[in-house]
Amino acid sequence: MANGMTTEPIISRQYILAGTAFGEGGPSIVLDAAPPATPGRMHFRVVGQSFTLERCEATFCTGRYSLDTYEDWPCPNQSKVDVEYSECPACRKFNGFTPAFYRVPRSSLSPQQRRYNDRPHAVYLAHFGGDRIKVGISSVDRIRIRLMEQGARVAYILVYCESAYDARSIEAAISGVDGVSEVVHSKTKRALLAMPFDGMSALCRLRELGVRIAQRLSLSVRGECINCTRDYLLGGALEPSIAD
Repeated sequence: MANGMTTEPIISRQYILAGTAFGEGGPSIVLDAAPPATPGRMHFRVVGQSFTLERCEATFCTGRYSLDTYEDWPCPNQSKVDVEYSECPACRKFNGFTPAFYRVPRSSLSPQQRRYNDRPHAVYLAHFGGDRIKVGISSVDRIRIRLMEQGARVAYILVYCESAYDARSIEAAISGVDGVSEVVHSKTKRALLAMPFDGMSALCRLRELGVRIAQRLSLSVRGECINCTRDYLLGGALEPSIAD
């Protein structure tokens, strides 16, 4: 999500790792002040920086965001959460986002998600290296950020749809075809970072797959290519030992 807070340093001895972000200045990690410091958020740009992350015992809420404007904020209560959760109940209610929206009645979704689902969405194929390709959907106005949040190396937009529901029906039809999945686990993504990657070959593979899918589902394919690889580290690379 877009940052709604400051990029200036917060005076704190410890921080809550709230996520990652990507912008014109390169990738950054999102840090929230940990109690007893006053709630606040900063973006720490990682390119050209040396830093160390140490895991603390406590797990805190990663904050809240707006599905309407894509702004985000730290948890106002700096709430602790169980390790299996990333958001506290208050922030989860504020966010109002249900990932598997297509499995529940529309009336049970939050007003903000109903508005979000009614925006134009895209169906894409994303390549993560090796032979791992997934199909996914995203609102059109944040598709590149969505791909980078997932760690895609290159991607191919198949089709634009009027809503998330239309996009989801196509996504479901593609899942499982020619080895295309809906999920690539983090452990697999990390392992693939250590493997050689040829972006042009990967894009050719996605184009070929897109043509077959279009013929099978009678789709009029958009055919837009997106190369995210350079954006992660502005053309640089991580040593395999610190890729995690």
